[in-house]
This record gives sequence, structure tokens and C-alpha cells, in this order.
Amino acid sequence: MLAHGLTNPNIYDGVRMRPDGTLDFTRIEQILAMREEAGIGPGVPLYTMNSAAEPVDRPLTDGEKAHRIRMVREIMAWGKRRGYPDVYWTGHDEAWGDQLASQRDSFQAIHDGGGKVFVTCFDFFALVGDVLHRPVMHIDVSSALEHFAMQQRLGADESLRRNAEFAPIVSFEHHMNRAKYRRSIDGVPRLGRKIFTCTTMRLPLPQWQRRQEGLGLWRMGFDGVMTRMFAYTKGDRVKQAMHRGMIFRTDGGVLDTLYWEGFREGVDDVRYLTTLLATLNGALGRCPDEPLIAETHEWLKDLDVARGDLDASRREMTRRIIALQDLGHKDLTPEQILAGIDVDRIEIAPLHESWRFKLVQLDQATLMGPNPSSRGRGPARQMVRSGDR
Repeated sequence: MLAHGLTNPNIYDGVRMRPDGTLDFTRIEQILAMREEAGIGPGVPLYTMNSAAEPVDRPLTDGEKAHRIRMVREIMAWGKRRGYPDVYWTGHDEAWGDQLASQRDSFQAIHDGGGKVFVTCFDFFALVGDVLHRPVMHIDVSSALEHFAMQQRLGADESLRRNAEFAPIVSFEHHMNRAKYRRSIDGVPRLGRKIFTCTTMRLPLPQWQRRQEGLGLWRMGFDGVMTRMFAYTKGDRVKQAMHRGMIFRTDGGVLDTLYWEGFREGVDDVRYLTTLLATLNGALGRCPDEPLIAETHEWLKDLDVARGDLDASRREMTRRIIALQDLGHKDLTPEQILAGIDVDRIEIAPLHESWRFKLVQLDQATLMGPNPSSRGRGPARQMVRSGDR
């Protein structure tokens, strides 16, 4: 997971409650120890399935609310001591309507105790939007694609070659403009929160796995995506049922799948986009009148994530990132700036964390080191975490 950029998977377990009513952190501590050994956390929020204060589908009495609030506060204090700023409880999966509304008291108790709630759901905002901190809104953009692929007997290779036939079936803009989706997708950011989606495909169509869980989710207005699962852990270890799993289990490891690689490419697409947007915003403050800034906004607005060549789009984002970083001291047109960048000479080195380079001033002794004759000339660069100054 970590090598593929998934730096904070959900935890299918959590804090348990003993028969005497006290909290049992044994299992969650074991899970966190394994994650931390692999390089995941601390410092990230925990998406858990705690049985302590777990949401229920009914109103709560005042006494039950008070008891749950106390449990949540104790768990939050434990999490902060362990270095985890937020703990999320999961509600009942894929609930909607009356069932979702019936959990409101439980969500409110978690909220009042300082905890947070996440869950996969549908049209939720009017019911529990104020107490659902990380909605994972289900939008089905897969079924139509899968039906077409099965009807035409198209596999992974054909889906790439015949993308022009696939693209009209799922229009990201169509979902983006539907009123019931807009209410939720627009309402959550107004509360200062983020909204995710889950759209994992069942057929091995990695090109569309990449599109719908990469730039497609950005086009619809989502902040992130959660897969249905990483591995299906039940059944025969030899003839494994996938059931939306994305890898095959082996003794001591996993076997990759096309689903997983398509998802990974989508992760990279979004990272390039995120870098471009951050660079664009920074350049806007420094060089508000530069034509390249307005032209890049227009390019992003017209970016076709369903029909377009995603590899070409990624290369174009790279060119624009470099060009925007270079603004401010050259009197060139946007076309001249972009034309001067040789994309073929760009070497991309993936890192597990967010890093960037910055120019720093070093004293001569540090710069030259113990063997000055082996040092090259040019500006000194230092690798820093994204966000460091």
C-alpha cells in the first residue's frame, strides 16, 4: 500500500469495550504498531471501526449520549497521546434515508465528544451533513461502463484502444451537474470539511480505474477517493474470489492486479494536478498579470478527463509547473516559455512523502565539503518536506 501511495488505509477494527464497560486498546495498539513499522503514521487521522461508541440505528437516551461522549473523549485523549490528531468512527455502510437519519444521535455524541464520523453514503447532506465529518459519497460511474464492456466483450487492452466509445457513456460533468449531488459536494466544503467518493470497478478496466479515481473525481468536485477494499481476505487462498479486492494474497506478500495499477496511475495524475494548482496559486500572487496564468486556468477548465490522453495531460501539467515556477524574470510569451521546456529531459523520482527542492544559501566550507575537487559548480539545492519554509 505504502509503495503505491496509500499512506493511511482504513482500519477494520478499533477500540473495543470490555464487558465491564472499560475501554480495551489492545487490538488497535497492535495494528498501529504494524502500520508504524511499515512507515504509516503517526500524525495522520485514524479511520477506524470502533465498537466503543459505535453508531446505532435508533435515538439515544440522555444517559446513553452522556456515556458515549465520555468514551469518545477518552479515546480522543488516547489518540492525541499516541500522536494521532483525529479519530474517525464509521457509521453503517451505504445507509440512506431513514436508516441514515436514525444514526443522528450517535453521530452527534461522537461530534460532542471531539471525535469525527466517516461513512459511505448517498444523498446525506440534509439529514446528517452537519455531524458527518468525512462523507464518502457513492456515485456509480462504473455499472454503465462494465455493462458496455461485457456486452461488447472488451478487455483491458480494448478499453484503452476504444476509449472514444467508452467516454460518452460516463460523463463526469453529467454527475457534477445533478442537483442532489451538488447539494452535498458543495455543502461539505462550506463547513470546512472534505468529501470523498468510492467508485471501485469490478471489471479489469485499468484505464477507467485511472480516470474515475484520478482526475475524474477532481472534475466532479471530490477531495479524495476510498477503494472498496485492498484485499478480499475470505475464502480459498488458491482460487481467491476478488469481490472488489485489488490484489491477490500470497504467503508473505501480494500479487498485483490491473485494478491496482490503474488506481495508482490515478493517484499520480492527481499529484501532478495538485502540484500544478499550488504552483499556479503561488504564481498568481507574484505575477498576477502574466498571460501564462490566465492561459493555464483556461487549459484546466477545458481539460477533458474522460476523452483526453491522460499521459499527454500529465506531461503538459509538468511543462506548466516548470514554466510557472520560472515566471518573474523573463520577458517571454506563454508559448515561448512552454516551448523552451524539453519534457524528454525531465526525470521523475517518486518519493513516499511530499518533497520539493528549494535554493538555499550555504557557507563555503559546507558547500565545498572535505574534498573540494570533487564538487561541481552551480546552485546548492536542499530537499525539504512540502510545506517547510
